[in-house]
Parts: sequence; C-alpha cells; structure tokens
Amino acid sequence: MLKSERVLFISVALAVSCLLTVLLAGCGRWSNRISPEKPIDIVATGGKYNTITLRNKSDGTIIKTIPNGEPIFSMDFSPDRKFLAVGGTRYLNVWRIADGEKVCECIVPGITNSNVKGVKYSPDGSYIVCYRNQQSPSYKIDVSSATGNITLISMEYLPIGIDVSPTGKYIATVSTSIEHCYTVWNSDGSEYKHVVGDQFNDVKCDIITFSPDEKSVVTGTIDDSCIQFRDMLTGKITKKIVKPLGVPSYICIRFLPDGRSLLVASTQTDALRLFDYQTQTFIRDIGPSITITGINRNSVDLSADGLYVAASYVDGRIDFFDVNSGTLLWTQIEPCTNAVALSF
Repeated sequence: MLKSERVLFISVALAVSCLLTVLLAGCGRWSNRISPEKPIDIVATGGKYNTITLRNKSDGTIIKTIPNGEPIFSMDFSPDRKFLAVGGTRYLNVWRIADGEKVCECIVPGITNSNVKGVKYSPDGSYIVCYRNQQSPSYKIDVSSATGNITLISMEYLPIGIDVSPTGKYIATVSTSIEHCYTVWNSDGSEYKHVVGDQFNDVKCDIITFSPDEKSVVTGTIDDSCIQFRDMLTGKITKKIVKPLGVPSYICIRFLPDGRSLLVASTQTDALRLFDYQTQTFIRDIGPSITITGINRNSVDLSADGLYVAASYVDGRIDFFDVNSGTLLWTQIEPCTNAVALSF
C-alpha cells in the first residue's frame, strides 16, 4: 500500500470510528429517542422495582427506562403527551418524556404503608388527582410548580376510587367506608353532591367514573357485581348492567368515544369485555373469551381513540390488544408490574 493510500485509509477509519462513537453515545441520550416536538405513541409500565419502562406501541419493545426512586402503583400521561405522572409509595412524580427529567416531586400525605393510587390528569393538564389507599385522604395537586400545590379533596375513610369529569369541572371519589359513600366535588375542592347509606341500598362500590355527558356517575359494586349508572344530582339509579363479569373488584370502567361502548375489567378474571351501555347488552370480549378467575390483573388503560387497550398482571405479563378485532397484538414480561398507561 502506498503511503498516500495508507494515510487516506487511516483518515477514513478515524472518521468512521468517531461517527460510531457519536452514534453510540447518542443512543444513551433520551432526546435521540423521543422528540419533544412530535411525541410518539408510548406504552408506559412500572411496578415493584422502582423503574418506569417506556415501550413501543408496535411490539412492546423497550425504548427507555427511568429510575423513579420508589415502587410504582399508578400512572397517567398528560393530555399533551409530554409528561407522565407516577404515583409511588409516598411521592407523586411528574416526568418530562422528551428528556426524562423530573419536573415535579410532591409528597402526598397519608398513613404509613399506604400508596399513591388513582393518578389522573385533568382534561386541560392543569392538575392531577390521586389518593392514598387505606385510611388516607384524596387530593387534587397543581403540578405547575416543582413541588406541587396540594388541595385536600376528601377525608373519606378507605378511599378506593377517584376520577375527573370530561370537562374537568368535577371530581368524584368513592370509598368502602361504612357509609358506602361517593362524593362529587367541584374542581376547587368544595363539595357538590354526597350520596350515602340508604341511597346506595348498602351496596359497596370499588370504582367510579363519569359518563361522557357528565350527567351520571358510574360505579362498580362489590356486593352484587353490577355496573350502576346514577344521576349525578339525585344519586338515583338510571341504568344497571347486571354482573357483566360475574365477579366484583373492578379496575376499569371506561367509555369508548363511539357513544355506546363501555369497557369493563376486574382484578379477578382475565375477561376484557365491551358492553352497549345504552341497551345494557354484551357486545364482545377482547382477547380470549375463556374466563379465568383469580388472574390478579392489576391495571388496564384504554387509548384515547378507543382502538387499543393494555393490561398488566401481577405475574409480570403485559398484554396489548386491538379493540375492534379483539386480537392480542403483543405480550411482554416485566416482573411485578403494578401500572400501565398509554400516551395515545
């Protein structure tokens, strides 16, 4: 090899080496994976091992992980898809997706051994609601500051569910206290409507959400395993879906944007079922129609367009389904997963 050719070869080799170094270094940086200008569709999961995992929508493979600092029990993406709120054992953390930076860290008051659950963004992204389970209160948290501005919403004993209405005007809480109560609050924390005791016919509830028109609150009942629609002002039952899963312990009651379908899921069965809430009739199962009890599913999330649903399980399985066809698109394993959230 001539001297000039050798010099050229070395120069090219050095250039390639430098390029590879830059590319490899870039692979470890968040900004090269997720663009702040154009957020990608993400499936977020987390659980016992203190790590948030961001996954591709297409196949569930890992895009990036974030160390949360404590176990994860609930999570929700902001409406603009730029932030992820995460409930842990004591903290509510808010993470910016573009660079993986923590933008808010808030201690959520509560008793020892209770966890931050029910994390949910308001429709405009200005605040988050959550509760500490067991004997702790429910809260509204303004996350515009780095430490959060907490408003006490409810002191109900044994909170088990919380939701924000579609306009963000109201917040609903439900507990398994002796009163069997649910309460609707104005978004400023003042009480709007309180329903207890005989109005509930002594039926305990384990989940609550709002109807799309905000005229009803919808609850899953523990004692008779039904889904009840109640007039938000009077508390009276206007519709009932009788034993849609045959078991209680609901973890998901979500309205699809088609104006008729309701997604229902429980911790005690593998069934993900769609019902026509206008006629209270069964539509179809999503995934296998074989129902297995004692499955210990612990989290379900539905995409905003109603086309996809993700579910996580105590055994570490994460399933991702196409809602229209009911097809299982992919499964991934992540040990001790407690929560799943979709950015899309």
